[in-house]
Amino acid sequence: MTTSPILVPVASTAEVIALAGIWAPLARAESRPVLFVHVIRPTEPWHRSREQAAHLLQEAVDLASSLNVAAETQIISGYDVATALRELIADVKPTLLLLHWDAATLADRRERLGRVLDPLLDNPPCDVLVMRGDLPPNGARRILIPTAGGPNVALAARVARSIAHATEGRVTLLYVRTPPRPGREVMPAEEVFRVTMGHWVGDPVFETRVIEAKGVFQGILKEAQSGEYDLLFVGATEEGILRRVLVGDVPRRLAAQSPIPVGIAERKAPRARTVARRLIRRVDALLPKLAEHERVELYRRLQESTRAHLDFNVRMALSALIAALGLLLNSPAVIIGAMLVAPLMSAVLAIGLGVALGDARMVRRAAYRTAQGGLLAVFISLGVAWLDPLAEITPEIAARARPTLLDLGVALASGVAGGYALSRKDVQEALPGVAIAVALVPPLSATGISLALGKWRVAAGAFLLYITNTVSIAGAGGLVFLLVGFRPYIWSRVRLRVFWRGVVGMTLLLLLVLVPLVWLTQENIAEAQLRRALDDAVRSAVEDVVADGILVGYTWTEEDNGAIRLDVQLQAQRSLSYREVTQLQDAIAAQLGRPVGLKIVVIPVFALDPKVPPTPTPTPTRTPTPTWTPSATPT
Repeated sequence: MTTSPILVPVASTAEVIALAGIWAPLARAESRPVLFVHVIRPTEPWHRSREQAAHLLQEAVDLASSLNVAAETQIISGYDVATALRELIADVKPTLLLLHWDAATLADRRERLGRVLDPLLDNPPCDVLVMRGDLPPNGARRILIPTAGGPNVALAARVARSIAHATEGRVTLLYVRTPPRPGREVMPAEEVFRVTMGHWVGDPVFETRVIEAKGVFQGILKEAQSGEYDLLFVGATEEGILRRVLVGDVPRRLAAQSPIPVGIAERKAPRARTVARRLIRRVDALLPKLAEHERVELYRRLQESTRAHLDFNVRMALSALIAALGLLLNSPAVIIGAMLVAPLMSAVLAIGLGVALGDARMVRRAAYRTAQGGLLAVFISLGVAWLDPLAEITPEIAARARPTLLDLGVALASGVAGGYALSRKDVQEALPGVAIAVALVPPLSATGISLALGKWRVAAGAFLLYITNTVSIAGAGGLVFLLVGFRPYIWSRVRLRVFWRGVVGMTLLLLLVLVPLVWLTQENIAEAQLRRALDDAVRSAVEDVVADGILVGYTWTEEDNGAIRLDVQLQAQRSLSYREVTQLQDAIAAQLGRPVGLKIVVIPVFALDPKVPPTPTPTPTRTPTPTWTPSATPT
């Protein structure tokens, strides 16, 4: 073909007729041929023979001839329709790929456009127009195009202009003005219209309209329902790739709910976006998807964990009691036992599932149950610490008082593991291990004990660890639930609003806990670097100044002014001179680059050899010491 054709895949005669109102006037206006193609799939037992496919394509050619359109046909084979079409497009380089979509064929409304259309729209090999609904063969005379600018809307305007010229119709460019949002700049309507029309500005086929509405979707749908239009053209959404993969997009919702036929236009994707979409789709394809009955079962199981019942409170109280005793006894084994008893993980994961589904009721109940269990654990631990006269901050409590970014990483990984283990029956035996890694109750118990002892900084650090674990587990678990098949119901604005508010809320909470975690991590790094530098300085100074001394150990504290106070213990066969102590202090301070206060304790060392008996030392005998008496004083 010398001219780039309009490529129309043909699955049935009904599809050819339904799309005739697009390809026929478009081909006449642009003087282009139409290439009808049928894909034979040898793996399907019901696939057509080549003779049947040829008969189907001949019917399409006859229809094109009756509409004064030049047409050609081609039959191709392929195990996958989308892949076969991509290979053909690479050869013929069509100006437009025209596809038909029947929303009623979708088995699950959480899907987007189906197994054939989704791969083509996620990574368009050329300009694509997807049509839903039937048009008369003579085309549409009144076409509505909502616009906010963008290349996909420009494609819709180009196709609509050609159709309108062929049918002597009109194209209305619609701008929906919504209430302003703080901090968001909005392009003026006149500029949007100019960008959409491009070099066709001034073409009398275009007219413009501006309306007010609470939302873009509501405004477009209301205008389409006015009865003034025959066809609605929309550009594929420019929203983020992840948003489109997870919950669908506005054009698809319009295509499913519009009372008039709808066309979705999408330009060939740039290479960078193509690579990103392929990566996200491949990652999504690697994860197992839950069947409908499996999703229902998991939803019911987690919903049950959010309900008020005695079992939850009893297990939570026992877990808090065991954790508090384990922390006071400094026993890791007892603390692990408390983690296994705790029922809190299911309630936290229920928050993530509620956000993934846009279920506000489930999010509220799960958040309430999580807060109730947390308060119960804090009060029980506080009471245990009050009753124990020997209660003190043990190393196990102190270890939970300074969380870092590593704890955030552990919590995120635990949330992913927990969500995946709950989703897959064959790996649910991993849940006890996840419960141990999650560690929700021990930080709460450490918070209660620290409050009872008046250690406010320790209590704040332990509570920060609990908040970090809770937010990370809910967020990571919710992401896993999305990837295994849970979606908000895209026809419900309420659920979509809950979903995006939940995503934004969890992101903000993660950022809020990230700030103190970064600060504490930097403090820990600085402390570790100082400890290593101090160890090198003390050892090298002792070797240089006290050659015959052996370093036993040292303790140190850092003053507010940056000075280091050192208590060093040495073994030596002699005592050190004041000059040696001064040299030792100066050497350590010079290597550290900061003031040092030094105190040295010398432990005497005696060398004894059993083979060499000690030499007897004569013991002196006491001799009478004359006592001088006062001499007589002459008179």
